[in-house]
Amino acid sequence: MKKLVALAVAGAFMAPVYAADITLSGDIEFRYISGNTGESTDMDDADITVTATEELANGWKVTAKIAAEDVVEDGSSNAGDGDVELTVAGSFGTLKLGEVDQAVNAVDELADFAPTSGDVAAPSLSSSEDATNVISYTAPTLVPGLTLMGSLGWNATAGQESSSIALKYSAAGFTVSYGTLDSAAATVVTKYTGVAYSNSGLTVAYDKSTDDDAVGTDTETMGLKYAMGDITLAYEANETTTSTPATTSLDVLAAYYSIGGGLSVYLESADSSTADADTTTFGVLYKF
Repeated sequence: MKKLVALAVAGAFMAPVYAADITLSGDIEFRYISGNTGESTDMDDADITVTATEELANGWKVTAKIAAEDVVEDGSSNAGDGDVELTVAGSFGTLKLGEVDQAVNAVDELADFAPTSGDVAAPSLSSSEDATNVISYTAPTLVPGLTLMGSLGWNATAGQESSSIALKYSAAGFTVSYGTLDSAAATVVTKYTGVAYSNSGLTVAYDKSTDDDAVGTDTETMGLKYAMGDITLAYEANETTTSTPATTSLDVLAAYYSIGGGLSVYLESADSSTADADTTTFGVLYKF
């Protein structure tokens, strides 16, 4: 009888959980890296994410995400790391709270096709200004294919505030993005512009970010990607110029192969203008 009572009490407290759909997902990634300075291995990514989704009686959709991420990948709690997120969506639009992307970072990296080097044109703030918590709002769809977003972020350690606005429009295979990221510390205002076109497995993209700070950094990325069945080939060219003046470049060739299910492998070759920075990387990725 005591066990039955205990189960009944436990069930009463757990009842609210049953109203939501709970899913468990994650990924793990290993890399073997060969460079000018030697060889190394890296566990770049290891995540487990619990997601709860519920539709309210008024039609709103609520999604809560809690992620346990490996410290190698997620050494901080900056926005976009995705440790804790709460999303409420309805006819009013979509509201996101927690460690989510600033508006511009939700529409950027159109030319990011390299698995490890990444799109260096992605707008960002310094570590002392980067947001640790964000409120992000996406307006209801007024025009098909058009996304309008805004966000406010706070750095809990430095007490710095940042803001961002962004738009993204997609139609007939074309995608255009624009956004700004502004720090209240007035040390940097980043503007981002990106454009991409996709057709029959081929994607061509270009993006650029401009940091309006003392250094005056301009970064441009051109990307090409072609997908054919289980194989994807990619090329990415990055160039960064400062007002010093100084220019650095990075060219990346990559090939992805989907083995099946959530298992895939890739090979990347990165050629950098920076001395001793060339690398060849072989990676294994599993998602579940």
